[in-house]
Amino acid sequence: MNENDTLIYVGPSLDQIVRNGTSFRGGFPPRLTELLYAYPFINELMVTPELLAEAKKNIRNSESNLNTLYRKAENIRRKK
Repeated sequence: MNENDTLIYVGPSLDQIVRNGTSFRGGFPPRLTELLYAYPFINELMVTPELLAEAKKNIRNSESNLNTLYRKAENIRRKK
């Protein structure tokens, strides 16, 4: 992630780590960084502001890759 890049998390809220819709600029907090290391697919749930509307649309489409990743992230939430 470039220092000037803004990314928005479109996955499910994960208690005390990240909430859906949170934006990040210049990096991630330590607990989220640990989660991204443990579950690299979560990086794909980070989108630029320009792609936010399309990402939300894709998450609602049960056939999309983003929907699959969203559901996979929900399983992480249930484990905690």
